[in-house]
Parts: sequence; structure tokens; C-alpha cells
Amino acid sequence: EIGDKNNVKLITAWGKLYHRSIWKNLRYPVGKIHEDEFVVTELMFLVEKTVFVEAALYYYLQRENSIMSEKTNSTQKRRDSLEALELRIQRLEAYGWDRIVELKVRMLGLIMSFFAEKGLLESEEQSFYRRKYKELFQNVKNNFSLKQKIRYELFGFSPRLYYFVIQKYGCLALY
Repeated sequence: EIGDKNNVKLITAWGKLYHRSIWKNLRYPVGKIHEDEFVVTELMFLVEKTVFVEAALYYYLQRENSIMSEKTNSTQKRRDSLEALELRIQRLEAYGWDRIVELKVRMLGLIMSFFAEKGLLESEEQSFYRRKYKELFQNVKNNFSLKQKIRYELFGFSPRLYYFVIQKYGCLALY
């Protein structure tokens, strides 16, 4: 399922073979981290047939200077992951996918995770993500129960207060 957050097989470029004709008008974006996430949804709709093989035929080597290393620009990683998810939501919405709200809620969770680590975000970046969060929350809040709305509203009001309450009382876990 393309919306399943645990199904890495679907949102990565590795482990797939494609006919070269698919790449005639489709390219990975230049300068993006996790560039495969920007094209995978489009790929899924371009292919006529998809086959999964469970055999481990791919081995991953993580180099010290790879995009997966801690040395890579975290700000760019966050922005690119959010942008890729936004693009996936837009494309799936255009295709009439019926589980868009789930992806939007996942996007809220992604933004929330950016605030989880103290001192991680610079103030300009915090402002950017708070605006994104509030805009997205307004779009999906009618799908939430009252309890969920309160949780998400609290985070929107103050991420710091939200995480303080979670640490102190452990009662607001959203997942």
C-alpha cells in the first residue's frame, strides 16, 4: 500500500527494475535529499504491472558522507522529506486516492517530530514548520475526534508545552 509508512519498499528507488521508457519524461529532482520519494508515486501510476520479490538481492552500504549520515544538512533533510510527502499527497489526491487524510495526519506527525528534539530547529525554521502545521491541521481537523483535536491544538499552540505534558504525564501520545 503506497500510503503505508512502514512499507519502505514503495517509497525508495532501490530494489526495483524499470523499463527505460518510464524514464523518458520522468527524472529525479536535482539537489534533493531522498530524491526517490519525489518520483515514486508517479512511478506507481506509470507502470502497468508491479511484481514484488521477497528475496534479499540488494545490499546497502552506508558511506560516512552519504545523505543518510548525520553530517548531511538536517535542515535540508527535513524540508525535502516534507516537500516530498506534500507532493505525494497532491499526486494521490489528483488520482482520487481515498486515504489522503491518513497521509496528511502522517505529515502532521512528521512536522511534530521536527520539534521533538530540543534546540534542533532554528527560529526561522520553527516559524516555517509552525505555519505548515497550522495550515495542514485546519485542512484535516474535521476528521478528528474531540480528544485528537485537543492534542493537535495543544501542539499547534505550543510544541514545547505539548512535549512537556507528554513527558510529565505521558497521556497525549498520538500514535
